[in-house]
Amino acid sequence: MNRGQEQTMNWPLSLLTIFLLFLPSYQASINNHSPKFGRISESEYILTPEQIKDFHSSGCCTLHNVLSPEEVDTIEETFDRFLNREIHVPGKDFCDMSKPFDTPFEQWSIVNCMLPTKYYPQFANNVYEKLCACIARQLFPEMDMTKDYDQLLNKRPGKTDAVFSWHQDMGYCASVL
Repeated sequence: MNRGQEQTMNWPLSLLTIFLLFLPSYQASINNHSPKFGRISESEYILTPEQIKDFHSSGCCTLHNVLSPEEVDTIEETFDRFLNREIHVPGKDFCDMSKPFDTPFEQWSIVNCMLPTKYYPQFANNVYEKLCACIARQLFPEMDMTKDYDQLLNKRPGKTDAVFSWHQDMGYCASVL
């Protein structure tokens, strides 16, 4: 099945706009009891009916305590390995798309790493991906949701030209609507 066909069968998780707030760890609530909503296990985050309603009416919702600070640190460690070029990403899959492709790395303003889980498979199915899949299933229970794409973007410190406007790469697929 080619990429275009896959798009018409499943909505990519990238269509979801979910704001994650990294607030105090959920660990205490897991150790004491399982709350009805919020982070209830390593791979489950249960949305409230209001959050689901907000998402469908406004296109976004706010979710608290999705990741613990330790989980964010673990993800950041892997991202830093990409940014430090310890994990090799070939060709134009590691670039600054705002500059010519032959621009030296030291002059980049925005580091763009396409498909990090392709180049570092151990990072696939990390806690963030698992939780996003759980959240997506609740927002669209009638659809077979699947991750379509992953990307790491890093605006380098002190680079005033590091502009990356909010956008949506892939619009809604007409054949799905």
